[in-house]
Amino acid sequence: MKQVSSFKKIFLVAVILVLVAGAIIYVRYLRGNTKAAQDFSWIYEEDGVLIDNQYLEEAQLKEIMAFLEKLPDDRETLVNDGCFIVSFANVYGENYLETFRNLYEQGQPTSLLIGKYTDEGDLIISYLLYDGEKVTLVVDTRRDEWARKQIFVTQHQYFSILERERDGSKVKTVLLHNNPEMTIEKWTNLDPADPHAWEGLFAIADFIN
Repeated sequence: MKQVSSFKKIFLVAVILVLVAGAIIYVRYLRGNTKAAQDFSWIYEEDGVLIDNQYLEEAQLKEIMAFLEKLPDDRETLVNDGCFIVSFANVYGENYLETFRNLYEQGQPTSLLIGKYTDEGDLIISYLLYDGEKVTLVVDTRRDEWARKQIFVTQHQYFSILERERDGSKVKTVLLHNNPEMTIEKWTNLDPADPHAWEGLFAIADFIN
């Protein structure tokens, strides 16, 4: 009888240890999942729009979104309002882009509105904001009828306008990146494993000069 009783005690202790171990593992699992959820807390949906923002204060982003939403769709009005427009191989309001570049190179805070039309004619609006140190990009696809309505924000160290020859013409590409020594060769032959590779690439378009 004593042997049976001892066996029962050992069995109960073993069961308790298994349950305790299971509880610990479960708690760690919950903590891990909660941390993972917190790590992506900057991605959320609001009024049917997916928002991906980890760089701007919420109030500032809402102000920018409201501003972008009120902009017109037609090219001529946008250009008159100070917007740099890319439409297929054509550009309009390039002087606004040059003004942004000049102020950026002088280290002066500035901003730039960019409009790009899709093949279907829908307008995608971007807003570049330079604070004297970094360039923040806000892209608004809410007018694109063929894509998910979203606002996403990225931030980069550098702004560049790169040129290359193509079919006998000079072609420009506008980039946001994190490589202090970016060249057209590095852009066209970028190794994804390069530690200086950008976190995000913003090529507005290739347009013929």
